[in-house]
Amino acid sequence: MKGQKRDSWPRVVTEGRTSIRIYRRRTPSGNWGFLVANYAGGKRRLDSYPTETDAVREAGRLARMLSEREVVAAEMRNEDAAAYAAAIQSLRPFSVELPTVASTVAECLKLVGNLPGILGACQEHANRQPINFPVVTVADAVKACLDAKRTGGASSRYLADLRYRLGRFQEAFHVNVSAVRGNQIQAWFDAEEFSPQSRINFRRVLHLWGQFCIRKGWLPKGWDELERLERVKARAASLTIFSPDELARLLSAADSDYLPTLAIQAFAGLRSAEVERLDWKEVRLAEGPEGFVEITAAKAKTRARRLVPACDALRQWLAPYARASGLVWAGGKTTMTKAQAITAARAGVPWRKNALRHSWISARVADTQDVAKTALEAGNSPSVVFSHYRQVITPAEAARWFSVMPSLPANVATMKAA
Repeated sequence: MKGQKRDSWPRVVTEGRTSIRIYRRRTPSGNWGFLVANYAGGKRRLDSYPTETDAVREAGRLARMLSEREVVAAEMRNEDAAAYAAAIQSLRPFSVELPTVASTVAECLKLVGNLPGILGACQEHANRQPINFPVVTVADAVKACLDAKRTGGASSRYLADLRYRLGRFQEAFHVNVSAVRGNQIQAWFDAEEFSPQSRINFRRVLHLWGQFCIRKGWLPKGWDELERLERVKARAASLTIFSPDELARLLSAADSDYLPTLAIQAFAGLRSAEVERLDWKEVRLAEGPEGFVEITAAKAKTRARRLVPACDALRQWLAPYARASGLVWAGGKTTMTKAQAITAARAGVPWRKNALRHSWISARVADTQDVAKTALEAGNSPSVVFSHYRQVITPAEAARWFSVMPSLPANVATMKAA
């Protein structure tokens, strides 16, 4: 700024053959603001600075940088000029200037270290934020997923579980589907202090929801945010069972409308939800291989048909109540829960959730000594039966379980007549 008066504006900072102008403007607050004319990106823009000192320092830096560019340009060889022309041609469809691209790439290289790293980061970003993907909120995607499951014939219990877990998820994420991140889900899990088993259950439901969004075209095929969640293992729950004496007391205390359900769970191991859907025409009380309880694919939790042999005890307990058709239990889940509580209170036996099924599987595998056969009848995997039910009770205790018979002669007579 040699020879320029101190109070003359605009000020000019010169370096080599390059000059940068500094302008002074009055701000709305009444103070002076300082603007530096910046041509580093190829187009003129005005950068604002709070003090004249800051503006002069930046103008000097820009002048030196642009002066060095002119020196480089003056020394360009033919191949350098050809490379420059090729770069300009490649960028023309995107309406960006080469200096801007170069400075942006330089910043990216500071972050990832090499060009392949930049390309990989851009590809990952494109996978997570596709340009042409529709904008769908988490709430809308949850509703669509639940509607699809309902239309597809999902059971009421399954839908209730989905509504609960996806509802909690929806309440926590008021964003678009594409904005959901694994670290945010993990932070939500931690904030809610979910148990290990709850985390497993929520992850299972969110995986289902994510796959639904992928099929709808709302998320890319490579969406893997759930893979960023910490892996947890649920603690093995202690297996609760009833003793044969407790079973006998429960059966003796049950009302006639609930007793068939109780007997089927005790001697065929059906889940409560499966009994709720069971029809009498699927209960066949003939002796030998013709006697079995059929759980159709549509009514099984695993969506796989299976047959459970009808043992002598089951035939005797059901004989007075069997009908040609109609629901075995028509009361629904809430009424069944009440019936369980009433029966347990009468029998003086604390009710244990899922203990009838646990007891039957444990007794069945002890009786047959065949894990694969028991798993097929129970609708479980062999690994689950082997890990949780094998050697829970002895074969002698299993024999006692299947020997719990009605004490009334009339029941036995009716069974034999059938």
